[in-house]
Amino acid sequence: MVKSVRQRHDVRQVQIMEAVTRLITTRGLESVTIKDIAHEVGLTEGALYRHFVSKQQILSYLIYQVGEFLLDSIRERVEEEQSALVNLESIYRAQIRDIEDNWGLALIVVAGAVVFEDADLRPQVGFVMAQYLDRIKTLLQEGIDDGSLRSGMDTDAASFTFFSSVQSLAGLWAMGETSQLAHMGDQVWDIYKRGIIRVA
Repeated sequence: MVKSVRQRHDVRQVQIMEAVTRLITTRGLESVTIKDIAHEVGLTEGALYRHFVSKQQILSYLIYQVGEFLLDSIRERVEEEQSALVNLESIYRAQIRDIEDNWGLALIVVAGAVVFEDADLRPQVGFVMAQYLDRIKTLLQEGIDDGSLRSGMDTDAASFTFFSSVQSLAGLWAMGETSQLAHMGDQVWDIYKRGIIRVA
């Protein structure tokens, strides 16, 4: 039997989120059970239920946390005195670095799996994604308005491509290609930049 040590509720929630992220990373969402999560944290299933009433509630909280993390990472890196292109690159590079802390991968796995497997969580995933894409789209529009980015660009497609490039690199990392992550990140950013920058 798992012997658990009583911790503060907020401390346990963080531990549970970290455990879920690790399990999703190694097994995939569909293979993760309440029993697995409890074992990973060192709790009984009954003790785990004192913090979350279901796997769905755990995933809902994880989606919220990942969303807040991603939006904070955008807010922290946008500097008014910098061009939209510089701000976009700063966000992109920070989120590539964050992949190694599992946050990028957590968002990708949860978003992908939930959309196809859990209709009740789809609106929440959609809301997180809409907020993220809207922030990127706003920066792209600022670049178009100040003349540094290509006029006539479809900002919906460009913001989606921005997210998809981070998603793809997280997939590369998940396959164990950690040595290639920085190099591939540089190459992908260069391709993306050439697609959005205004050509004189």
